[in-house]
Parts: sequence; C-alpha cells; structure tokens
Amino acid sequence: MYAETFTSDEVDGIVAFYKSPAGRALLQKQPALATKGLALAQEKIRDAMPDIQKMTEPWVEDIKKKYGPPQ
Repeated sequence: MYAETFTSDEVDGIVAFYKSPAGRALLQKQPALATKGLALAQEKIRDAMPDIQKMTEPWVEDIKKKYGPPQ
C-alpha cells in the first residue's frame, strides 16, 4: 500500500522525519492532540444539536408518516 502511494525517496524522507526530534515529538504528542480534538468536536456537536434537531424534524415526521413510528 505504501509502495503504491509513496516513492522510495518519499519513504526515506518520511522515515527521516519520524527519526528527527520534530518527528518524535509529533509521535509523542499526537495522542493528546487527538483526545483534545475529539473533545472539541463533541462539544461543537453538542452545542449544535438543538439546531440539527430543529432542521431534521420535518424529515423525521415525513418518515414517520410513510413508515410508521420506530419499533
């Protein structure tokens, strides 16, 4: 998969990056960044949920009329 996507020179550059101090820092800190990003996304979705529900109400009612209530 990687061989189909990257050239040998690109793979060498990627490996060199991850062996560098900056690359090691990225690998070390990336899990914390992912956790923070997920929390931020959940907060944004929670804040937007009332608007999303309001926008989807007509669609939900239409589905209920066509197919009946959820079972």
